[in-house]
Amino acid sequence: MIAAVPAVCAGLLLLPGTASARTDREERAKPLQSSAQPLKIIISIRRQRMSVWDGLRKIAEAPISSGRRGHDTPTGVFSILQKNRVHFSNLYDDAPMPFMQRLTWSGVALHAGVLPGYPASHGCIRLPYSFARQLFDMTRIGARVIVAGDEIQPQTIANPKLPVPLPPADQVADAKSVKVLHGGDNSVDMLLGVRSADAGSASQPAYSPRRTRASVMAERAAEMSALSTAIAKAQTERDYAGARAREAAAVVSDAQVAVADSRSDMQVLAAAREAARRGQMAAGAQIKAFVARNRNDLDDSALDDLAQQEDALEQRIEAAEFEIQDIETEIAERTRATEALVAAASEAISKQNTTNDALASAATALSNAQAAKVAAERALQRQNLPISVFVSRKSGKVLVRQGFEPLLEAPVRIDYPDAPLGTHVFTALELEPSDRALSWSVVSMATPVQAEPKPRRGLEPQNRAQPETRPAIPQSADASLARIHIPDDVLERIAEFLRPGSTFMISDLDASNETGKGTDFVLLTR
Repeated sequence: MIAAVPAVCAGLLLLPGTASARTDREERAKPLQSSAQPLKIIISIRRQRMSVWDGLRKIAEAPISSGRRGHDTPTGVFSILQKNRVHFSNLYDDAPMPFMQRLTWSGVALHAGVLPGYPASHGCIRLPYSFARQLFDMTRIGARVIVAGDEIQPQTIANPKLPVPLPPADQVADAKSVKVLHGGDNSVDMLLGVRSADAGSASQPAYSPRRTRASVMAERAAEMSALSTAIAKAQTERDYAGARAREAAAVVSDAQVAVADSRSDMQVLAAAREAARRGQMAAGAQIKAFVARNRNDLDDSALDDLAQQEDALEQRIEAAEFEIQDIETEIAERTRATEALVAAASEAISKQNTTNDALASAATALSNAQAAKVAAERALQRQNLPISVFVSRKSGKVLVRQGFEPLLEAPVRIDYPDAPLGTHVFTALELEPSDRALSWSVVSMATPVQAEPKPRRGLEPQNRAQPETRPAIPQSADASLARIHIPDDVLERIAEFLRPGSTFMISDLDASNETGKGTDFVLLTR
């Protein structure tokens, strides 16, 4: 390996100690290797250069071509949202974008392309083809990308206001010193994350977690057990409600059948009554016709015969009258019975509606319990992912995301809230040997100082309102951290998820509207 002279390979500058300088094609085709340190990509628009950092070590750099005038590449803090080896632009005539790594959903990405030596793209960042291929193989979704005007690079930092992870099992925060890096390669004693020289004068003592990683694991196990129990209970209640609903449905069905049968019987009785009435009316008509036809010139024998026939007709009329009365009595009884059956069916339907509502509520409760467990399982799947913590001076809030999903949001107090903080991206590198603190790096971008407006013509300087004076506060990472006060309960939640690779960001800006579903925090400084 050649350690003294960099090797240039198709636009890719491999730095000393990162890869072999042999030029055979097979060796050059191998992807760059990354250690366990968080990978960070930093781009300088003015220099038209990209550098790749493996923790605090620059492992590669290459020229780029950013957006030309009118299509300027936005500066700020991004992360890789999507990767696609073969991609075509959906904005610019299906232009090829090999080894595309998306930074925003609105169309900014890293990809291989032509590098004329100056900004020439429509806003994307073009890379040398071989470099784009190797970088594509190195990165993962979520890798941090910082686009700045000037060239910047990570620096080591140790500050008591940086978040600390929960202590391991059976350990609590105490006054024992731990080692953390503080500038360069020097190690200094830290008292709960505070330099011994500053321990007595720190504006706020270091946060002391109340829980341990083991207690959190126990809490999560208990939560999963409780969720499983809740699902089992909800299933039982759903099954019981389902049985009651089926029973109520059967009662309703039986009641409706009884009502239908009773109404069918009433129809038969009504038909019989109508038939009896028709027979009665026919017999009456026959008597009238018989009497009218045989009223005169009849001997005694004929009269007797006619009287017998008339008596028979009258008996038929009387029998029909009795039959009609019996039928009407039965119809009245059947009507009362039908009304009772209808009332019973209505009550059964009401009970069925109640049981159906109970079944729907039980099914909803089961669905909610299952959704809660799915959410908890997803949280468990994400628990080993690094988190992103963002403090915005503009919103006065701290927001936390994990795996591109919101985790929590809370207000923070910022000293001198009108004074700029700058934009600082702190990255947790690795756990210290004590396993109770993290080493950190920081990349800082200052907020430009706005010039005082020129006085209007004719307005005397002594008559102008004097601007409110405010202290000249440096925008250094340490000075900005010292001004931020995050509530202890929020720090406790952050500590629960904090691990190497996590990011803690401070900015005068709020999160861009590019921040949303399927993204980490996106900060646009221009």
